[in-house]
Amino acid sequence: MLEIDGATLEGGGQILRNACSLSCLLSKPFRMSNIRAGRPKPGLQAQHLAGVLTLSKICNAKISGAELTSTSLAFSPGPVSSGDFSLDIGTAGAVTLVAQTLLPVLLFAPAPSTIVLRGGTHVPFAPTFNYFSQVLLPSLRPAGAHASAALLRYGWYPNGGGEIILSVQPCKRLQLLTLCGQPHSASITGLSCASNLPPHVAARQADAARATFPQAEIKTDLAPAASPGSALTLWASFKGGPCMGASSLGKPGKPAELVGTEAALALQAELTSGAAVDRHLADQLMIFMAIAAGTSKICTSDITRHTRTNAWLIEKFTGKRVLIDAVENTIELEGIGLSNKHMPD
Repeated sequence: MLEIDGATLEGGGQILRNACSLSCLLSKPFRMSNIRAGRPKPGLQAQHLAGVLTLSKICNAKISGAELTSTSLAFSPGPVSSGDFSLDIGTAGAVTLVAQTLLPVLLFAPAPSTIVLRGGTHVPFAPTFNYFSQVLLPSLRPAGAHASAALLRYGWYPNGGGEIILSVQPCKRLQLLTLCGQPHSASITGLSCASNLPPHVAARQADAARATFPQAEIKTDLAPAASPGSALTLWASFKGGPCMGASSLGKPGKPAELVGTEAALALQAELTSGAAVDRHLADQLMIFMAIAAGTSKICTSDITRHTRTNAWLIEKFTGKRVLIDAVENTIELEGIGLSNKHMPD
């Protein structure tokens, strides 16, 4: 088994999530120790456990140590399957982080798949659902990854209760991603959403964001949920090119105007950096670069600790070196050209 120290570099759940995905894709078993050692509550939490158990079903994996708060896990994958799946985190754990884990694997399944995920859709320390659906998924389509996501119910901290559906079409292989050089113009779109709060909260968030982006098309959405909450997500779309986004969450005592301003200023900083993709998207794209055909290269606004942790893990699984230029903020990687054996050439 490949031995992985989960305390390396960033030391968070990302190491576990991507290790499980790469293990299934490459048919490489692994054993991980010190899971999430860099977090205040180390070990497997509800969202990590739900992801591991669901992926073990999809990949027919043999696992040990899959228990709440466990700090070690052994994972031995079998063949990837397709079908209709579901998981319920049972808390406000982020469904988007679990979806990121499942997506690359389901792209190499024998047939189309759908999965219903229940938990938190707009929660701290995770991409909002709108970022996942409007930034990550569209950015993958030029590489040949076709997936869509629908929001059925919002899920906020602390009660969760949100629900999304992820639909994935299998591909034969992914093509390289070359995302460098930002086009000069972009259309700015956004969604300001709120649950169990006065309608003016979502409107004020949107108005605050328009102070930075007057031409932005920002819609509002109000829907009941298990917990009150609000968020604003903005995304910039370039014609025939990449996307980038930013978001901010509301919380008790935080003015709606601050939510809108935070998201707008974060996106503005990404745009003015001249990068092709934002720092969070760059991190999320790396696993797809690792399995694509050809040498992928992306230019981002910043090389984060998440990025370096991802690079370390990819090198362990693939044996391919990840070239990071912290001056030009570029990430370059020769993919292994993984092929879906279930699909004809």
